[in-house]
Amino acid sequence: MASLLSLVFLLLSVGHALPIKTAYWVDPTGRASLEEALVAAEQGAFTPYSGVLLLGYVPSPIWIRLDLPAGFPGAEHWVLRMRPPWHDEVRLYDPLWSDEEPRVSGDRYPPSNDAYEGLNLSFWVAQTGEPRSLMLRIDTPHSVILQIDLFDSGEAKRLDQRQFGWFMAYISVIVLVLASTFVAWLRDRDALLGMASVNIGLGILYAASMYGLLRMFFGNVFSIDTLNVVNHLLILAYPLSTMLFYRALIQQYE
Repeated sequence: MASLLSLVFLLLSVGHALPIKTAYWVDPTGRASLEEALVAAEQGAFTPYSGVLLLGYVPSPIWIRLDLPAGFPGAEHWVLRMRPPWHDEVRLYDPLWSDEEPRVSGDRYPPSNDAYEGLNLSFWVAQTGEPRSLMLRIDTPHSVILQIDLFDSGEAKRLDQRQFGWFMAYISVIVLVLASTFVAWLRDRDALLGMASVNIGLGILYAASMYGLLRMFFGNVFSIDTLNVVNHLLILAYPLSTMLFYRALIQQYE
């Protein structure tokens, strides 16, 4: 489900991005500071890339340098958007906003209420009259498939609204499948249908957590730590339920 959702998001949230230059560096020690990453950039250790960064599984943190164009001082903020959104920790180093907190999986929303909110990992980026550079530090146990875009705030909001609509439509279809499977289980009491109902339900909760819907709907009810624990449990529970369901399916129709 997560792979299908990432493909849907990549196709349906394409917009008119502003031109930026990107380069990456894999920290071999895993403990490099911002100052050490800047020195590595000056020494030419960063590898330029364009479009989607495809590295596969990388056990070390990755630093990305973003060279932004000149903007308009006093204008609306730009939005720096990262997709897919389930990398475990992403920290932005911006000289104009040094207190930015890292984002984690299942957390689309920064602590400050005046920052940009959406289903992607997004950061406000101030516009200035001169080109400037930002640094991102990414630490993730997943395969690195990452696209970073820069949008003006109006375009970003339009894209996020369209993305949210399609995402909810997709979730609605899966909920209908869950409802029909559960009704069939109530009628026949078939164990396989019961396991399928559990698997589909966990899949819906898993997608809702990874894409931030649980934070959106329950952020004012439960603490951040509680929602993060739920997110981690769903990361374990959904694949486990999938394996058990397929095992039962194979045993019944061997």
